[in-house]
Amino acid sequence: MKKIILLRHAEVLIDLNKKIYANEFYIFLDEYKKAEISNVLINKKEIISLIKQSDIIISSEEKRAKDSYSLYCDSSIFSNNIYNEAQLPTISLKLIKLKTKYWLYIFRILWFFFFSNNCESYKNCITRANKASKKLIDLNENNKTVLLFSHGIINKLIRKELIKENYKVEKYSCSSNWDYDILFKD
Repeated sequence: MKKIILLRHAEVLIDLNKKIYANEFYIFLDEYKKAEISNVLINKKEIISLIKQSDIIISSEEKRAKDSYSLYCDSSIFSNNIYNEAQLPTISLKLIKLKTKYWLYIFRILWFFFFSNNCESYKNCITRANKASKKLIDLNENNKTVLLFSHGIINKLIRKELIKENYKVEKYSCSSNWDYDILFKD
């Protein structure tokens, strides 16, 4: 049986309650990309089991995904930017000051409605997710189990593409850190 596991990274240690203006959001995004992750292993036994049953382990090129892998394994990991998280738009208008977590929601919603200023569009991200799913399927041949350390939105888009390729869902993630999807094909 072919199996693909899409695992979301550990929690990023950054203050989501800090108030910023909309035009400062790009600074937050840069800090988020560079931030450390929590070393609290919420479902440690499950993740270790997933790693042990995997024949191939890969990661996005983003620091938080690679660092999450490093919490469990000392060896280097193959990474590819095709598995990087869906980007968020930014704007140069000051607007109002809100908590960063609210700007995250606002800009993600805008992105879903095709606002992609200074970032990859939703449409292009779907195309990338399609290519990413095909790479995973190629790695998955010969009934190999593939584990991907990646991110919330891109994992959901990849899952959708894998389902189109007749993969069945054994377990759905709920988008929490360290949560995962398991998809299989007979």
